[in-house]
Amino acid sequence: MHDVSFLVCDGLKGLPDAVADVSPHTVVQACVVHLIRNIFRLVARQDRDAVNGASPRPAPHPPPTPRQPRWRTWPSNGAASTGR
Repeated sequence: MHDVSFLVCDGLKGLPDAVADVSPHTVVQACVVHLIRNIFRLVARQDRDAVNGASPRPAPHPPPTPRQPRWRTWPSNGAASTGR
């Protein structure tokens, strides 16, 4: 590994120490999704609904845009035509 300045990980417990041994200047950060998921390990069960409503949410991905079908026609002779 050379010149790694920033590492995003899933919260694996030993990873920050291992990275610090190999590359002490590297900043290690937990992925936001994993960070939010791991919050609930520290919250009492009766308080989880309140914390769930207050925790930040990652921005949702936009819905996929519909594509034009590649194969527009299928002639009776079995040869596909893309309609180009």
